[in-house]
Amino acid sequence: MRVYLLVFTCAVLSSALWPCLVWRDSSWFCAPFIPQMLALLSLLAVMGRWWRRCWSLLPAVSVFTLGLFWASLWGAWMKAHSLPLALDKTDYYLVGVVRGIPQENTLYTRFIVEVESLTPVADVDSSSEEKAESVNVSRVMLDWYGGKAVLPGERWQLQVRLRAVRGFANPGGFDYAGWLFRQGLSARGYIRKEGPNERLEQSARYLIDQFRSRVSKQIEALDFNDASKALLAALSVGDKQGLSRDTWDSLRLTGTVHLVVVSGLHIGMVGALGMLLGNVLGRCLIVLGVSLNRQTTAVLVAAGLATSYALLAGFSLATQRALIMLSVFLLAALLKRRPRPELPYLWALALVAAVDPLAALASGFWLSFGAVAVFLFWFAPRPRGNYLRDLCAAQLIVFLPMAGALLFFQDEVSLLAPLINLLVIPWLGFAVVPLVLMGTLLLPLSVDATTALWGLAGWQLEYFDRGMSGLAEYSSHYIWLLPVGAIWSLRLGILLAAALMLIPGGLGLRRIALVLLLAVLLVDTDVAARSQEGLKLTVLDVGQGLSVIVESAEATLVYDTGPRFSDSFDAGSDIITPYLHSQGVAVLDVLVISHSDADHRGGVGGLLEHYRPGQIFSGQPEPLVSSEVKPCFFGQSWHSAGVDIEVLHPLVNAQNTDLALLPWDVRSGQGLAGGAAPSGNTVDRSASDNDSSCVLLIRYGDKTALLTGDISAEAEAQLLARGVLPEQVDVLVAPHHGSRSSSSQAFVDHVSPAHVVYSAGFNHHFGHPHQRVVERYQKVGAKAWLTAESGALIFTWTAEGHLSVQPWRPLARRYWH
Repeated sequence: MRVYLLVFTCAVLSSALWPCLVWRDSSWFCAPFIPQMLALLSLLAVMGRWWRRCWSLLPAVSVFTLGLFWASLWGAWMKAHSLPLALDKTDYYLVGVVRGIPQENTLYTRFIVEVESLTPVADVDSSSEEKAESVNVSRVMLDWYGGKAVLPGERWQLQVRLRAVRGFANPGGFDYAGWLFRQGLSARGYIRKEGPNERLEQSARYLIDQFRSRVSKQIEALDFNDASKALLAALSVGDKQGLSRDTWDSLRLTGTVHLVVVSGLHIGMVGALGMLLGNVLGRCLIVLGVSLNRQTTAVLVAAGLATSYALLAGFSLATQRALIMLSVFLLAALLKRRPRPELPYLWALALVAAVDPLAALASGFWLSFGAVAVFLFWFAPRPRGNYLRDLCAAQLIVFLPMAGALLFFQDEVSLLAPLINLLVIPWLGFAVVPLVLMGTLLLPLSVDATTALWGLAGWQLEYFDRGMSGLAEYSSHYIWLLPVGAIWSLRLGILLAAALMLIPGGLGLRRIALVLLLAVLLVDTDVAARSQEGLKLTVLDVGQGLSVIVESAEATLVYDTGPRFSDSFDAGSDIITPYLHSQGVAVLDVLVISHSDADHRGGVGGLLEHYRPGQIFSGQPEPLVSSEVKPCFFGQSWHSAGVDIEVLHPLVNAQNTDLALLPWDVRSGQGLAGGAAPSGNTVDRSASDNDSSCVLLIRYGDKTALLTGDISAEAEAQLLARGVLPEQVDVLVAPHHGSRSSSSQAFVDHVSPAHVVYSAGFNHHFGHPHQRVVERYQKVGAKAWLTAESGALIFTWTAEGHLSVQPWRPLARRYWH
């Protein structure tokens, strides 16, 4: 049974790597096709001379094929309910019921709607007999800007504009489309203000979500500070939207995030509390003459409390895993059986995989199941000892493997986390969580009793928040950052050391683990120097905006940082930084912001949280409000490892420019020289923001690339008149995303690019690139690339000057994309 559970789990979870579904794509290279062929060959082998040996493999092969079939069936059903890409940005009249707890901020309210009916606006408003294409959309996520308050269970009629499930495609980036797909969301969109948006009624659906929302509202009315109320809401109903960025940072630095996100630890503690209360209740019932077994009572109370808490917390992946494992143990206790410890674990793995075949995409899956696996491996063969000693051992034993796992997802680990958790876990587990849960369950019966219990919990959470904030200042000095230039080798080294530490001591391999750990810790963080030769230019997929990374063997330059999408998401921290980490870039030498438009500089703040550039330049330094930012002007140039970068625009007066920095050196020490603009050149103060863009010309041998920002046809004419533009560039990032106000015929004819890149958003209302511009580049034979379709574009020149182009979206394609 154990082998079959593991085989089924591996088969189902492998779907996270599939580029397509078998029966929807006849490609012979589709990932599921290979295992199915192996299964078929195994079945055929049964008929051959080795039939006895193969026969023993037949059950496992059958289970593996069953797992593949189930994952394919689940994926096909989910895709059937997704909004087709061809219907992106279409308007509908929607009737549906709100589920979950809506997320509110100063700009909009975001909530999920289970769709009951969806009618295209064109069908209602048009007198034509032609009907718009019908869609099978079941669940959508909507944003309502300046809208009314919504509550779970309410039925609404709304006019919405829906977008297909889609995300950015960049190396190292977050798969937003995959996250939406896992949540069962068919589309996302926003509510049209001019539509007939009205609340129809309060339905009887999603009663648990209605109760969770009531709990959140009740907590907001308590007389505590915002941090403690947010922590109380997170522990009671899994509502984390009130946790501020400062609170998250404190929890991250102290390694206690898992304590405020309802997880398996909390479910296990609640189950233990239920067993204790059930035993007491069972003894009382026996005294009263009720013929109910004490152990049966304890099992029922523990199962009830654990299930109630999991449902209240939103039934996340971690709570599902813990509840399944707890249920297996409780069932065994009810049947008076003693199953092997790994059996509930494998059942939890298999059932979670069956419910969510893409669970492996979530970091919580690996951290949750990884921690439990370590505990089982270490403690299951050993007899129970002193509670305090086992608690200390648990923190130390789980720390090293989890440190290796955390480095895979966040590139850092808190060295003080074991000590902090040793003190905090018993506190929250036995003095706070029971009060929170009991107060929540008593809310329908007595608001006063709930307020009293929450008051005790909130008072403790205030001290918890203060303690974590204070400890975060010290813990920040004990954060071990993964040296970026050796990502995979160091991560695997730590995981291997953890595995060697967990094996029996009699084998004598733990000393090797210590040596391996010492080698990892002593790795120089300057090992990030990349071994690549030549030049790599990457145009990232940042939607309607621009960000270009220029990498040589010795230096890295970032040109523009894309837009800022919200308070919690910007291109700098969530697109550029993951890309730089994935490429082993530890030091950012130069940051150039072409001009002040938000779609070019919106990610500056997020990028500066992770990197401190050696130099920062901008065509419009004033809006950036930083003394570190210097003006970008004609005459500056950089050189590193055979790569020359020249500034062609804008022109400035040398007397108005601070030249104290020039010449200056890059990290490689070779020197990046900058000089003053020729005398007589003056700033055109009447120029628009777009025409202030810093234009860069990149040379590598006889190969050239041109980065133009948002310059207009007027600035292009100035560059042509000055004779600084090369003829026939290899790669051109189209001015102003391919707007019709740029890329004049004279400019296109002169530079005549081999490749032109339009960095624009998918199906954006600006409509970039303009058709006339596309036709101009087509006439000169340029190969057109659009980041909205191809994702990030990676142009690589080898040392011999050979150019290769790699669009990232096809390379990272999965069946839900």
